[in-house]
Amino acid sequence: MKAYLLARVSTDDQKDALPAQSYRLTEYAKRRGYEYKLTELRESAYKGNRDSFKIVVEEIKNCNEPAIVVFDKIDRYTRDSSSEQVRMLQTLYRSGKIELHFPSDNLFIHKESPATDLLRLGMGIVVAQYYSDAISDNVKRRFEQKWRDGEWTGMAPI
Repeated sequence: MKAYLLARVSTDDQKDALPAQSYRLTEYAKRRGYEYKLTELRESAYKGNRDSFKIVVEEIKNCNEPAIVVFDKIDRYTRDSSSEQVRMLQTLYRSGKIELHFPSDNLFIHKESPATDLLRLGMGIVVAQYYSDAISDNVKRRFEQKWRDGEWTGMAPI
């Protein structure tokens, strides 16, 4: 069976995490005997259009055979359940065209997934969204404190 392995980071600061994700994903595919294609994505769900992710989802959509789409963890899949690509992947697994695998979360989603697994997926997406929002709140609070302390929050002017 064909497997699409998707390793993803949101920022250039995280790019060092890609090799570890890629290794785990390829080892997972090899252990299961999947023919696979690995794609490494460096794009945020919040900044830009995630063009590379769109291209991969289109390729998966146009695949003529059932396929497996593998993300290391749910938070590498998405933090935004309303995105067009996430909705497309949802349509594909509900129709039986793909399965979603999240090996580090021990979660496998397919057409016949029980409500408990779908709940775990939904909760994982919500928790990932919360984590991202909380980090943003923490950064804003830290900047506010720096301003109160008379410190710069970026490069000092020349």
